[in-house]
Amino acid sequence: MTSGAAAREEWSCTGDLVPPTGWQQETAFRDAASPNARQGAADDASNKLRERLCAGHEACDFLRSRIRGWRTGSNGPVVCAMAVVSTEDLEAWKQAETTTQKLDDSLDTAAKELLAGRPGRTVAIDSIRDMGVPGGGRAEWLKARMERQLQKYAVVVTAPRGWAGDGVPPGIDVVVSAVLAERTESQVPVVEGNWFAVSLQGRRGAPPVLFPRAAAPPFLGAVVEAVRDTPGLLLRLDSSRAGGLCAGERSQLWLRSEVAVHARVVNLFGDGEGILEFPNDLQPNDLISSGQTVALGGDLGFEAVPAAGSEYEAFLVLAAANARDLGPFKEAKGSCRLPRDLARQLQHGVGFPPGVMHASSGYRLSTGPECARIPPPNRQGVAAAVAALPECKL
Repeated sequence: MTSGAAAREEWSCTGDLVPPTGWQQETAFRDAASPNARQGAADDASNKLRERLCAGHEACDFLRSRIRGWRTGSNGPVVCAMAVVSTEDLEAWKQAETTTQKLDDSLDTAAKELLAGRPGRTVAIDSIRDMGVPGGGRAEWLKARMERQLQKYAVVVTAPRGWAGDGVPPGIDVVVSAVLAERTESQVPVVEGNWFAVSLQGRRGAPPVLFPRAAAPPFLGAVVEAVRDTPGLLLRLDSSRAGGLCAGERSQLWLRSEVAVHARVVNLFGDGEGILEFPNDLQPNDLISSGQTVALGGDLGFEAVPAAGSEYEAFLVLAAANARDLGPFKEAKGSCRLPRDLARQLQHGVGFPPGVMHASSGYRLSTGPECARIPPPNRQGVAAAVAALPECKL
């Protein structure tokens, strides 16, 4: 603003917006008559502060997660908002920027190992399983960084929808995936990423990639104890976001078995919540033939609607050559709710019938800008429908 009147208007709006001592701040303005004026001004202020501090630097996601709205004000025709970031968080960001360069160097080494030293190949990054479930902000952040390294040596594409995870899809030479877990090393919380590649030549891994937990976007949500999948039994969710989905997004869950099995698929979410999803009224036959791929969401797929307060859904398939070997699940059919104790056991990777085959998949919620274009789901309606389901007769 340049005029004297505008300057006085700005002062009257921001006179009470005093930042904490020593914090960096930015202020933004919106016409009070505009829709969601205060929220829009707050978003503008956060973006201005991030761009001023982070332009040309790395780890901007880390900095953005630590910027917070301070206050808003108004003089009538104009509303204003201030965003701030603390000195401590700025110092942590500077350290994270140095750390992310080291991380990129480690990812570069892993990328070359995953491609087996053969440049020019076509590669897709599939799911990144973070703390037991694919997707989420940290997984998507890491996927973007690995993509940049792979693009130095290969053509990076998206895995096609409808692929169940068996081998490599047509037209793709290598499929890369990762598993993330947290631990403490020298009293510093770190994330360990184990990367794997599948090609026509087989499966290979790369040296673990470690980085401080504080260098990445914060992990949000519950830990799900994923167990190692039984070879030959595959469960995969269509996703282009490291396994994540936007709330309300439609997708498909694919089940494939290399041998004939009777299968039960359960949906796990929240704190000890579970639903038997397959077999059901539309797909009553529980037999999966050898080499068969089944779309578990039917013709329309399914809509990502996690329970209120939960940011993930996990899917678990239990299978056996003979239905009686499915233990308490042998008679279970049709959509029904699992007993809470059993669902909680399965969430922690225990409670499986002895000798049963198993595989898992799922998604964590994505919150990227593309999610804003997807209509939000009716969580209350879905919660009511789930509550109305009968309990499974196990």
